[in-house]
Amino acid sequence: MAYYYGGSEELKQDIKKRFNELDKDRDGILSLQELRNAYNCSNEVFMIFERDNNGSLNFQEFITFYYATKNRWHWCDECKVTVTTFFTCVHCFGGSSPINLCCKCYSARQSTLARDPMESLRKIATTYYKKGSEHVKQLIIDFFYSMDINRDRQISLHEFLYCMTQEGYSEMSNPNFIALFDKDGNKTLDFYEFLMLYYVMRSGRRFCCGCGCFLDGMYLTCVPCFETNAHSFCVCFKCYHDNTYIHEHCNFLDNFALLEMKRQKALKVKMPPESAPQYGQFGLVLVAPLCEILPSFVLCYNGEYSVTSSSSSFLLGWL
Repeated sequence: MAYYYGGSEELKQDIKKRFNELDKDRDGILSLQELRNAYNCSNEVFMIFERDNNGSLNFQEFITFYYATKNRWHWCDECKVTVTTFFTCVHCFGGSSPINLCCKCYSARQSTLARDPMESLRKIATTYYKKGSEHVKQLIIDFFYSMDINRDRQISLHEFLYCMTQEGYSEMSNPNFIALFDKDGNKTLDFYEFLMLYYVMRSGRRFCCGCGCFLDGMYLTCVPCFETNAHSFCVCFKCYHDNTYIHEHCNFLDNFALLEMKRQKALKVKMPPESAPQYGQFGLVLVAPLCEILPSFVLCYNGEYSVTSSSSSFLLGWL
């Protein structure tokens, strides 16, 4: 909805026009059959966007459907549920049908993704550790003990704040941040709670440049800054929707759209110009070559992918 209400008048008119084109009987709603005439839409996908369970999509529900189809929302290829945080196969990322897995299917090939974003981060961090090489595991263990100054196998608040300041992570140097990882609420981090902190530090997770909150779920990134600056400008959906941030650019993409643009660029490099993919209505643009995202696991140089751990060939879907 933020894309629609924050979009241009031209974008809004395009969406309204598409809705009216699909609404053949002019009743102001879209049936499953009307969607099937234009999209390869199954009953399961239709039910995802049908919020009031009346067998049809109103215009507000269609906006979400339109955005999802334009920006390729992702489903787990094993359990078939929609996913917010997911793993993408690095080897087929540049192909037409990349394989995506939810966190639980990636680690255990069963069940579905937990809905709590922090719980998802916890599972991702633990999975990366378990699937890493022995060398990577030792590096993580060494870093844990470098923070555990008194050697009690726990990281206290004052140890956490001291290390964050020494390492230059000023945004993380506050007492409230450690509480995000303290699952048992004892005001310290054990090793497995620390794994999530390590993952957040290594994967470059962001803080909202509007309200300063930790971006544990979906967020929007300024595309020009992402392409040209050392530091990305990111905002949460609330700040983007309410326009409660100050920035010189207006071209923002969310996690899904930005990841899709990376994939589309990889496809365009492989395809002749006449068969290159076309971009959708949401202002999607080319982005720079993939940077180093997870140094311990996946390295991406100039659009080429290599996996440093032989047991891991998936790239996390968050950026």
